[in-house]
Amino acid sequence: MDPVGRARGVFTAAAGAAAPRGVRLALALVACVALLGAAVAMVDFRQHAAGVDLVVTDHMMPGMDGFQLAAAMHAVRPELAILLTSGNALAFSPDTVEMRNLRGLLPKPSSTEELAQAVRRALAPIPR
Repeated sequence: MDPVGRARGVFTAAAGAAAPRGVRLALALVACVALLGAAVAMVDFRQHAAGVDLVVTDHMMPGMDGFQLAAAMHAVRPELAILLTSGNALAFSPDTVEMRNLRGLLPKPSSTEELAQAVRRALAPIPR
């Protein structure tokens, strides 16, 4: 079974090091672009927005945090699935995640399986 569903394109944006090994492993069966920092991610996203199914972004990044990146990306594609990761995930309520139109919040560290499950949930159709 495909661990993450049938995504065509996934962006990851993080500060510091490239996408963690677990992210690369969990997303190995889909096209994944790992970008360092929100500004670089936003430039690339604007060029390829139609081909992106999911964004996995860190919350704490210099210049623009994950919430700000999500808002900027949603201004281009309001329906875009965005999954936020954070080492301080317990500080965010489910209402905060929902109000910002995010598809989930993944605590760090997390296992490859936890990431794969979060990605599957983020890509699942939203009940209307």
